[in-house]
Order: sequence, then C-alpha cells, then structure tokens
Amino acid sequence: MNEKTNLKIIFTSGKVNDPSYDMYKQNLNNINLEFYNGDVLLDISNDPKSIQYNSYDVALLMGYYEAIKIAKEQKSNILIGIN
Repeated sequence: MNEKTNLKIIFTSGKVNDPSYDMYKQNLNNINLEFYNGDVLLDISNDPKSIQYNSYDVALLMGYYEAIKIAKEQKSNILIGIN
C-alpha cells in the first residue's frame, strides 16, 4: 500500500516591505494548488525566525540568509531556494 505524501513548502522573507516580496507572494498565491489534489501545500510567512522549518520539505527564502542556518538546524534535509 502506497502512502500519500504531501510536499510542504514555506515562502518567507526578512524584507516584507520589498516590492519583489509582494510580487513573489502574489504569484505564489496564484498557483492553482487544487490541481495537485492536496499533494502540495504552500504557506507564506512574514517572519523567517518564527517558522517551524521541521514541518516543511522546501523553504523558499528571500533576502534572509540567517534563516538558512535556522532551517538546516531544525531539518537537515530541507531543500532551500534562495532569491
């Protein structure tokens, strides 16, 4: 029996007043996740320090490199995307 697994993604930034943050946030919110039948979950946070990274498979970080260390300490195999 194959157990269904979800891909959990977090997008966060230390620069929430940056226009590019708003653009990425809006574009990520426009992705039709219903197409994936709940297999892909996306959360967006304005506070990179408060995230429980061990709950996620992928962290998309924008302009807050200290969060890389925090994320890797909580979950060593988390995938990190940096912009």
